[in-house]
Amino acid sequence: MFKDLQAEVWFQNAPDIGPQAPITIGSQLIGHTGSPSVVNGRLRLPIVLTSSDAVPDATIFVVTHDPRGSRLVARPRGSPLHLSSTEPYQFRGASNEFEYVWMRAKDTFGDLIR
Repeated sequence: MFKDLQAEVWFQNAPDIGPQAPITIGSQLIGHTGSPSVVNGRLRLPIVLTSSDAVPDATIFVVTHDPRGSRLVARPRGSPLHLSSTEPYQFRGASNEFEYVWMRAKDTFGDLIR
């Protein structure tokens, strides 16, 4: 049986999201957020994943807003998350869709984008 997985999402810019916001992949609920804090000038958002099978290691979590409120959307990419005894797992976060696209472009084109 799968136990809840403790992880962290790190943001360069502080997104507008608070504790207990849902985390989704597509329409599937996979967890919720904890209380954010600032560490060394970056925002750390603890998360609890109830299904790590759907979360590859290179996933970027994007903050989105809709009439129901803020949520964290997982944009998977990479190989399946390898569970080990080292927790919390760390993921990157994007405060909006534009930042997400920029992060993926930097991942893809590496040294060409400066």
